[in-house]
Amino acid sequence: MRKLLIVIFCLCTTASFAQLKLGLQAGYNSSGFIDKGSDVQYFDLSRIATFQAGIVAEQSLNKHFSVSSGLIYFQKGGQKDKTIFAVTGASTVSKLNYIQIPLNIEYKIPFHKNWKAIIGTGLYGAAGLSGTEKGSDEEISGNITPLDNKVKFSNNPYYTAGITYVKPLDFGYNVLVGIAYNNFELKATLSNGFANIYPTGSTRFANSVFGFTLAYLAPWK
Repeated sequence: MRKLLIVIFCLCTTASFAQLKLGLQAGYNSSGFIDKGSDVQYFDLSRIATFQAGIVAEQSLNKHFSVSSGLIYFQKGGQKDKTIFAVTGASTVSKLNYIQIPLNIEYKIPFHKNWKAIIGTGLYGAAGLSGTEKGSDEEISGNITPLDNKVKFSNNPYYTAGITYVKPLDFGYNVLVGIAYNNFELKATLSNGFANIYPTGSTRFANSVFGFTLAYLAPWK
């Protein structure tokens, strides 16, 4: 995360050789989990609606290429429902709140007056802020216990009643497509995490977010 902040600072100090734009971005997320564990599907995974909002920066490199970054409040999470392969276990909806820093390289293709097509790819780093996990836990006896856990971002590998531990940092990749018109940009972005986000238990899940964002960027003078 520290390295990404340094990169953003460097981008913001290079306006002497290329145009720097700053602006605001907000959007809708369809968030879920990727099962990185065994082939046996102990959970059915579904997506939930979340959101993102923050500040963005774009540094043009030449006529077509630019580098974009930002500081985004980014909500992730997903729904997990245990299957017949899980004798016991929880069915939950998790909402995980992060501060996320993307770093993407974009290629813009003019196609009509002030319109441009955008394609891009890059990486992201995210630091956990807060979260919730709600649902129910079914025991071998058949008893069902409601769950309303607080998410704590920690590498603690042990279970604690009422708390769901999530690793404090999340890293992954982005791919995106979109269109730009004057100072506005509309993008569709897929962001997938590289690694398991849970330090506790044997299941392995990574974050996955498909989102639509609208940004307004103006030249920094």
